[in-house]
Amino acid sequence: MPEFYLHYLWFTKQIALFNLQIPHGDQLEIIDFGEYNASTSGPDFTNVVIKYGDLIWCGSVEMHINSSDWYNHNHHNDEAYNQVILHVVYNYNQIVCLPHGELLTLELKDQINHAHLIWFKNHYIKQNELPCSKLANDSHRNILLNEWERSVVKRLKNKVHRFIQQDISPEAIFYRLIARAFGGVTNQLPFDEMTERLSLDEVLSLTSIERIHLICVTSGLSEFQPVEIDWYIEQPPDVASAVLNSSWKRKGQRYFSHPVLRVKQYAVLMAFWEQIREVINSDSSNLIKEWKASMQNINEALKQKSCYPIAKSMQNHLLINAVIPFKYFIDDEDTKSAFQLLRALPSENNAVRRQWSRVNQISKNALHSQGSIEYFNDFCLNFKCMRCVLGNQLLYGGNTENNLFF
Repeated sequence: MPEFYLHYLWFTKQIALFNLQIPHGDQLEIIDFGEYNASTSGPDFTNVVIKYGDLIWCGSVEMHINSSDWYNHNHHNDEAYNQVILHVVYNYNQIVCLPHGELLTLELKDQINHAHLIWFKNHYIKQNELPCSKLANDSHRNILLNEWERSVVKRLKNKVHRFIQQDISPEAIFYRLIARAFGGVTNQLPFDEMTERLSLDEVLSLTSIERIHLICVTSGLSEFQPVEIDWYIEQPPDVASAVLNSSWKRKGQRYFSHPVLRVKQYAVLMAFWEQIREVINSDSSNLIKEWKASMQNINEALKQKSCYPIAKSMQNHLLINAVIPFKYFIDDEDTKSAFQLLRALPSENNAVRRQWSRVNQISKNALHSQGSIEYFNDFCLNFKCMRCVLGNQLLYGGNTENNLFF
C-alpha cells in the first residue's frame, strides 16, 4: 500500500468525522483536515483541528503505513515533529512517544476498502497535477487567459484581507506582507510569526544596525552565532520572544532560498524601511523603477556585510506578492493600475506554471501567472472541471475519457 493513499483519503476527506476510535478506545473527532504539505519537509498536514475528549487540539498530522515508521524515519530526532497532534497509520504496531507524552494514533486498517485501493492505484491523479493533463492539445492554447485575469482580483484581495481583521495600520500590513513574501511557500509561517513578535513600531524605534541585529536574533535561527558579529547582538531579547529554531524548514532548500540568507536580506531591507515606504507612496507609473533603485541600495549594503544580494527574480517576487497587492489596497482597489504593473513583470517560473504549460496554457506575464495560480487553487485542486472553461470544452467536446477525477 502506498503511503500517498493515506494522504489521498485525508485530503479528500474520506475519513469518518465522528466516532473514530484510537487504539486505547477513546473517541476522536476531526474538525478541520488542515492543509496538505505536498512539497516541503515536515509533517504531512498542518493546521489540523481535532477534538479529543473535552479538548480542542490544533497542530500537525503525520502519516505512515506502520506506526513504527515514526522511528524508522527518524522523526523522534527532529524537533519539527514535536508539534504533531495525531499520527494516522494503516497498522498500529508500536507506541510512539513525544517529549510531552504518548502521541495519539489513529489506525485506518478497518476503514480501508481494498477494491477502492486497487482502483486508486490504477486511476488516481496526483494532488498537484492538472486533471486534464492528458486531454488538452494545441487547439486549446490560451483558452483560459480571460479567466486568469478575473482570478487575479481575488488573489490581490486575499493577500491583504487576511490582515484587515487584525486592527493594524496599513503600513503594518505592508510590513507583514513583505515578511511573508520573503518566507515564500516553505518558510512563510515562521516569517509571519517573527513579525507578530516584533511590531513595526518597535522595529522603527531602533537604528538601522539595531534593527538588523534584533530581527536576526528574534528569528531564533541557530546559525546566528556571536562570531558573526554583523548579524548578532550581544544582549539579545528574552529567549521566549524568539521564533523556535525548529519552525524553520531547511531541508531541500537551495542556498539562495535558505532561511538564514532570507532573514539577513529581510533584516537589511528593514534597515531601509523609510526608503521603501517612499516607493510605496509613489505614483504607479514610476513604482517599478523606484523599487529597482531601492533594491540596488539594499544590495550594496548586503555586499558590505558579505551577504548575497537579493536576486532580480526575488525582487520581482516581492513586487508581485507584497508591493503590488498593497498598492492595490491603498489605491482603493484600482484594478487598472495593478494590472498594468503585473503586465510589466515577467511570468514566474514555478510548479503551477509548468503544469499549465503541459496543457498549452501559457502565462505571458505576471498577471497571467498569478491568475493561473489562483485558478489552479480554486478549480484544479478541487476538481471543479464542470465549472472550468477548459474542462467544459474537454468534457463536452466528444471526449469520453472517464479518468478525469480521483
